[in-house]
Amino acid sequence: MNVFEYIMVLMTLVLGLGMTENLKSIANINLRHSSGEPFTFLGYFVAIILLQLDYWHTIWLVSDRTSWVLMDILIWFYLPVSLYLSGAFFSKALLMSDTSRDSTVRVAILVLYSWVATMSLTGLLYFDIGLFEIRLFGPLLFLVVCLSLRFFRINPKLYPLSSLGTLLFSLYFLIFIGADEIQ
Repeated sequence: MNVFEYIMVLMTLVLGLGMTENLKSIANINLRHSSGEPFTFLGYFVAIILLQLDYWHTIWLVSDRTSWVLMDILIWFYLPVSLYLSGAFFSKALLMSDTSRDSTVRVAILVLYSWVATMSLTGLLYFDIGLFEIRLFGPLLFLVVCLSLRFFRINPKLYPLSSLGTLLFSLYFLIFIGADEIQ
């Protein structure tokens, strides 16, 4: 095994745990009979799963690297960890009462903000993507706006819109941006 294969095994384990956590949370949404807000989490869970799958595909684009320094490993490892943590916080918030879940959701969205920043850094460092390249910057800005609706508590009636926007972002990111990567 080369260095990339060792790194890929570690990241695949984290991605697998994250997808399991998110799929379990999707299954638990139907078991909850309180207000309709738990269904707004469906978009977040599906979006995180799609982002995890896209990340698993994206990391193969750097498989030809022959040397890895610790900073490379930390940056590439942080991306699946942040998606796992965000899904875990959303999962925890789903199980909380409606009144006490706000702070947990804010932590989950803050972790997703850090994922957006790390994705931008990864594009700059590894794929020679300019910071303001419209194909990547526009969708990432859209994600930040959607997450901000929930994070800054703009209006509780907009929470489903935030979730739907996050789902649309991940579908766009997976289909249109990821389609160029398939070889």
